[in-house]
Parts: sequence; C-alpha cells; structure tokens
Amino acid sequence: MDDLVDFLDTSDIKSRQARIACPKRHAPNPTKPFPQAPTLNTPEKNGLVNALYSLQTRRTDNVQRWAMFDNVEMLEDSLNAAGHRALHYYVGGAEGLFYPRKRTAQAIQHFFRARTGNGDFLRYAVPFPEMRGTARFSFWVMPVGPLYVLIAFQIRVLPANTVTNNGDQVQVERVCVYDVVQHGREERLRLIRRRLQAVLPEGDLLPPPPTGPDGNAGIFEVMPTPRINNELWRSGFIIFGILQTLTSRASAAIERGRMDHPRNHGVLERVDMEVTPGYIELMRSYMIGALCGRFHKLHRYYSLTAIELPGADSEYRPEDMQVPAGIQASKIRRGATYGHLLDMAEKGSGTAENTLKRLKRKYEEAHF
Repeated sequence: MDDLVDFLDTSDIKSRQARIACPKRHAPNPTKPFPQAPTLNTPEKNGLVNALYSLQTRRTDNVQRWAMFDNVEMLEDSLNAAGHRALHYYVGGAEGLFYPRKRTAQAIQHFFRARTGNGDFLRYAVPFPEMRGTARFSFWVMPVGPLYVLIAFQIRVLPANTVTNNGDQVQVERVCVYDVVQHGREERLRLIRRRLQAVLPEGDLLPPPPTGPDGNAGIFEVMPTPRINNELWRSGFIIFGILQTLTSRASAAIERGRMDHPRNHGVLERVDMEVTPGYIELMRSYMIGALCGRFHKLHRYYSLTAIELPGADSEYRPEDMQVPAGIQASKIRRGATYGHLLDMAEKGSGTAENTLKRLKRKYEEAHF
C-alpha cells in the first residue's frame, strides 16, 4: 500500500510506569528499558499510540487516519501473491482530495505528476503507479469532511507484470462509490464526481464512458449499502467492514479464476449487513487488536499488549469508555446469564433491570 505521509510530533510518546494486569509468571519492569529495544518515538508508532488511545477512550470519535491506514495495510498483508498483484489500496488524508473546504484546483495538487525542470514527465504521483501496473481493483478509503466513503475502481485487464509507459491511457471500467450516510449524500456525490473527473487524467486513467442527459452521470455507480442518518463517527467502522467484504470477494474471485469475466466475478456489488451497535463494537475491537499487532511488528516484538489499570490520580473517564446501552440490550436478547444481568443493572442498564424484575415475577408465580 502507498506510504502514509503525515507530520506528527514524535516527542508525544512517553514511556511511563503503569499499573497493568498480567499473569503472575510475567514480571515487567517498565522503569528499566530493554537495552536492545528499537526506538519508541517514530511518526508511525506515535500515530498508532494516539489512534489506540482514541479508539479506547472516546467511543464517539471518528476513526483516526493511522488506525484506518494500518488496519487497511494489515488487510493487504493477508493477501496471497496473486492478491497483491490484483488489489491496490489507498487511504486518503482528512484534508485531502475530497476535503469540502478546498477548491478543486487546490485539492488535487497532491496528485499532480512530477516533472523535470524542463517540464518533461518524471513520474506519476501516488496512488497512480500501482493502478497503472497489475492492479485489477483499487480501493480508496477517503474522508469527506467528518465521515468516510469507499471508492472502488475496476481497471482494464493488463498482462502480468506490465507497467504502462507515460502517456498510455489505462481504461477504468467501473467506479463504484460506497457511502453509508444518508444526510448530505447527493452533495458529496457531486463533489466526488467533480474531483474524480479532475484528478484521474493526472494518472492517464480513462473513466467509464459518460451516460445520461448531463453527460457525466456514468462516471461512477452508487452502490447500495447499509444506511445511517446520524452519528457520523460510525461511518469509518462500517466502511472498513465493507472493504473487508469486497476484499474477501476479490480473493475468492482470484482463487476461482473468475477475474477475466469483468462483470461476472461479483466483487463490486451491493453490500448488505445489519449495522447493530454490537457490530460497531466488533469492528472497534478488531481495529484495536490489529493496531496492537502492528505496533509489535514495528517494535520488532520487544513489546506486549497489556491491560492498563487506573491509579488514584489517573485521568480516566469511564462514561466516555463504557459500552453503550444499546449493546447491553443486544446481549440480553441473545441470552445473558443472571450474573450478567445483575452486573448490567448495577451499571445503569434499565433493560437489564426490567428483565430481572420480569424473571423474579415468573419465579414467584411458579413457586408460590
């Protein structure tokens, strides 16, 4: 996947002594750093630590870019060799291509091809080189203001290991937009259409032929997805779930040898899922675990994931960290134990309290 360019203050990470929960046989000594351990303060490790902190302590914050980038990169790492050749991923910046407050000319500057002092072509900008090589699908996870969208490109069949030359036109057969937020959707689609039309020529990529009375309606297809009307912070978790689904479909199509049937492999189609509070929590937990694994890899495995416990003067805000009430209710519907119900009632769950009262009445009716 393309390199992430970000400007982070690498002095933000601090190694502190902390209360952690661990097995009795494990004896960490945080006051004495291991002499051969890699450096802690790098931009990506800084981003990972901040993303992990945000995912755990502020449940209504959007997914930070480092969290999205590293989870997408780990998704790409799970592919086999054929998948790496056929699939390409790109994660945009918060104030990047589709930032609404930028003019189109300003937003696409990052995508301009590099030229020599004489004006001759030098190289294409990220993310175009891989899209022009062996990629059959390119998935762009892009912020649009306070939410995420997914843009999927199906690219013309190219022979294996082909790298097209400067000026060769590469045909994009389909451009599919996955947008899960209902409010403001039409305005976002107009913004995406306008900026894709401006930026694709910088990579010598030909969009699908225009259709419709306005002459440009065919530049992309809007795919049916789950819909949310508020709580825009959920969009990042849902978009990542959709990306997982499309990646799974593409991998299956590669294994079955169906990639040579442009519209029959079933990759870029609608995605149906029930977006329950429990699903959002599952995606959050997946991202947290993946980020921990990524940090261990970057730190050459001189690290462990630990459970941090608060001290007397810690800055913990459990009200921002606790599982929302809707998730507690969904657990009850699946069948919670009596102990779980008592625990949830003590934490303020009205649903659990009512369930306990109902169970008590049934017990009294049966035994008295």
